[in-house]
Amino acid sequence: MRRAAGLVTVALAALVAVPASAGARAGDSLPDVDRVLILSLPSVTWSDLDDLHLPNLDPLLDESAVGDLTTRAHPSRRHTNLGDGYVTMGAGTRAIGDGGVTDGQALEVGEPFGLDTAGDVFELRTGRSVERGIVQLAIATIDARNDPLLLDSEPGALGTTLAEAGYRRAVIANGDGVEPAGEPPVYRRAAASALMDEVGVVPAGAVGGELLVEDPNAPFGVRYDNDAVAAAFREVWRRRSVVLVEASDLTRMDVYRDLTTSEQADVLRAEALRQTDDLVGRLLAEVEPERDAVLVVAPAHPQGELALTVAAVRAPGVEPGLLRSATTRRSGFVQLMDVAPTVLDLLDVDRPSSMLGRPFEVGRGGGDAADRRAYLGDADEAARFVDDLNEPVAGLFVVLDAALLVGVVVWLRLLTGDRRVREGTMFVALTVLGLVPAVYLARLVAFHDLGEAAYWAFLALVAMVLAAAYRAAARFGPLDPALLGTGVIVGVLALDVFAGAPLQISSALGNSPIVGGRFIGFGNLAY
Repeated sequence: MRRAAGLVTVALAALVAVPASAGARAGDSLPDVDRVLILSLPSVTWSDLDDLHLPNLDPLLDESAVGDLTTRAHPSRRHTNLGDGYVTMGAGTRAIGDGGVTDGQALEVGEPFGLDTAGDVFELRTGRSVERGIVQLAIATIDARNDPLLLDSEPGALGTTLAEAGYRRAVIANGDGVEPAGEPPVYRRAAASALMDEVGVVPAGAVGGELLVEDPNAPFGVRYDNDAVAAAFREVWRRRSVVLVEASDLTRMDVYRDLTTSEQADVLRAEALRQTDDLVGRLLAEVEPERDAVLVVAPAHPQGELALTVAAVRAPGVEPGLLRSATTRRSGFVQLMDVAPTVLDLLDVDRPSSMLGRPFEVGRGGGDAADRRAYLGDADEAARFVDDLNEPVAGLFVVLDAALLVGVVVWLRLLTGDRRVREGTMFVALTVLGLVPAVYLARLVAFHDLGEAAYWAFLALVAMVLAAAYRAAARFGPLDPALLGTGVIVGVLALDVFAGAPLQISSALGNSPIVGGRFIGFGNLAY
C-alpha cells in the first residue's frame, strides 16, 4: 500500500507540474529637450542591420541607448500590422487600427480623394472643417474599433497632449504603391496616426505624391525622393516641435516581398535600407545634438513574422546603453506603448492617465556598441526560436501526462503486482517532473544557434537524468522522489528569480518578449 501511495503521489505531482496552456539596475530618466525627431523604420530588426554598411544609421545607433522593441498592439492578437503600430504609438497604450483596410488613408487636406478633396471627405465624415495639414480619414473607424477593447485607449492622445502643451506636430510619410500601374491607389500612410490628435488631424507635414519618384528598380516602381523628403522636413523642423519621418521605402518593401523570391527580396531590402540611410544622413544634418532628441522605432514587425524590432534614443545627456522601461523592468527591452510617454518625458510634459506605457530609461551599459547590438540581435533570435516551440513543448507534456495516467490506471486496476509496469510508470512520472526544470535550464544554452534537434535532445537527456536521480531517492521512502522532484522545480525557479529571471525570459514555459505580457519575475506557468 505504501508503494501504491508513493506511486500515486509522484503521478499527481507530475500532473500539477503540467502547464495549462502553451503560452537591473534602475536607470536615470531621460532629460528634457526642445525638439524630437521620431525616425520610423518599419519592420526593421537588429539582424537586418548586421551585414550592411550604413554610414549614417550605424553611428546614430552606436551613440544611442538601444533596445529590442515589443510591437504587440492588440490585447489578444500577437501579430501587429503597421496601422496598429502607429495607433498604439499615438495612444500610449495598446490600440488598433482596422487591420490595414482604411487606416492608411491619411491625406493632405487638398489632395483629391475620389471626386472630392480629402478635406471635404473628412468634413463629411466628422463634421469638422480643416484648412491645412493632414487628415486621418479613418478616424471614426479607428475609434469604433478601440471602444470595445476595455483598455481605455484614446487614439490621438499623444497629438492632443502635445498640442495642449504648445508643441508643433508634423508627419512625413508615403508608402503608397500598386502593381500593375494604373490600378486603384493603395494608401499606406498610417504614420499619421502616431501624431494625429483625438479628432484625426496632424497640422503639418507631407504625405502626398510629391515625396515619390518613379524608379523601375524599386518595389511598385516608386521610391522616396530623398531631396523632397529632406525639404519637407526642413519646413517643419522648428522650435518646440515633434516630427515623425517614416522610412517609407521600407514600408513598400515589406509589402512587396510577398511578390518576390527570397533572394530578390534580400536585394531589394538592402537597397531600401541604403536609401533610408542616405535619408537619415540628410535629416541628421538638420538636428542639433545638444538640444534635439532622435527617437528610432520600428512600429511593426515584418509581415508574416513574429519578431522584436529596433528602438533607440539619442538625446542630450543620455549615455549609450540598454533601454528599459517601467513596463518591462528588464534592460534591453521596451514596448511600443512606451513610445508616447517617452516623447512626453523628453519634453517634460505630463502624460495623460489613459497612457499605460511608461518612458524609456537607460538601464545597464551592456558593453560597447557592438556588444549591445549583438545582445539585442541574440535576444530577438532566442525569442523567435522559443516562440515556435511553445505549443510542441506543451503538447509533449500532454502526451506524457496521458501515458502516465494510463499507466497508473492499468497498474492499479489490472497489474498491481507487475513490477515492470509500476517501475515504468514511476519513471515516466519522474521524467515529467524532470522536464519542467529542463525547459528552464535550456535557456543557459544558445539553442537558437544549435537548432531544434539539439534542443529536444537536451530536454530528453536532462529530464531522464533528473528522473534517475529522483528514483534513487526512493530508498529513503516512497514519497521522497516526488518531494525531491517538486523541490528541484521550486529551487530552480526561486534561484532564477533572485538572479533576475534569466531563465524565464524566452523560455517555452516562461515569459515571451514578443508577447510582451511580462518581462521579469514569474510567468503564469511558473507561478
